[in-house]
Amino acid sequence: MLTKAELKSIITNNFNDVRISSIVLFINELIEREKYGGGINQYRIFDTKTNSFITSLNQFITAIDENSLSMRYLYGSEKMTGDRMHPMVATIGNFVVQLNEYSEEDQKYFKTYGKATKINFLLNYLADGDTVLPLKIFEVRLS
Repeated sequence: MLTKAELKSIITNNFNDVRISSIVLFINELIEREKYGGGINQYRIFDTKTNSFITSLNQFITAIDENSLSMRYLYGSEKMTGDRMHPMVATIGNFVVQLNEYSEEDQKYFKTYGKATKINFLLNYLADGDTVLPLKIFEVRLS
């Protein structure tokens, strides 16, 4: 079983790997709204540990609090194709996603995830023979 410190290191190392560029793009887009004002905040991810908004990808990575990380089994993963190892869900507990129902940009998140407030990474061992980063983030979801 992974420790929370090991999990934080794995997440951080994933963000420094070009192979998860799509996950990085999702998080970057989630961090900052292009259209804001009139009661709509510029930023969406609030760090409950510092009581401030996350304003950049570097801040996002640095602000992950290992003590707030949680891991759980991904139910329904037995139906997934590809690798046969069952993935896990890692949730960052100190981040709260603040979606705004009046923001046009946020509608895509509501349609896909509903009134989500948490960021979840799905991690698994992939059959790529990678010994440096064998556990990879293969999906990001909001819940």
